[in-house]
Amino acid sequence: MFNTNLNKVLRSILIAGDSNLKQLVPMFEYPVRTLCIPGAKVQNDRKEFYSQLMSAMKTENQDQIVLHLGSNDVFGDVESTLRSYRFLIENLLLKFKSLQIGICGILPRTVNHYERSYWNMSALPRLQRDVEKLNAGIQSLTCGYSRCFFIDYAQLFKPAVHLGRTDFM
Repeated sequence: MFNTNLNKVLRSILIAGDSNLKQLVPMFEYPVRTLCIPGAKVQNDRKEFYSQLMSAMKTENQDQIVLHLGSNDVFGDVESTLRSYRFLIENLLLKFKSLQIGICGILPRTVNHYERSYWNMSALPRLQRDVEKLNAGIQSLTCGYSRCFFIDYAQLFKPAVHLGRTDFM
């Protein structure tokens, strides 16, 4: 697991992911290093998350990384997304020999009552099942690597709360 010496941890962890990081950063009592790319996906990486992450890893020389990613992938194919996670994990571990990787579970989805929803409410049960499948797959995938682990905090957000500005007020 992560080093428990707070000063060392703050200098050596990079938290990287999608726009959910914007909501998480104000919750930390100490400054943390982040790479926030709104719309970032593991699969079909149009926002170039992978290349930006690799660039940040090379310049920052991180020992540990937490990936908070995948909420934008729930609309795609589960198996393809898991293959993309495997590619990301294997490349990070190959290029950074002492790196530890924590991968956060994807948070459950819900209807956003504060913004116009771009997906049909009838799709919510399928999305929830896909989130659960992805999380189970990611957790299983991380078990195959000694320097990689799954962070499952989705239970804290039941019933089906997806991060948004109003969730932390």
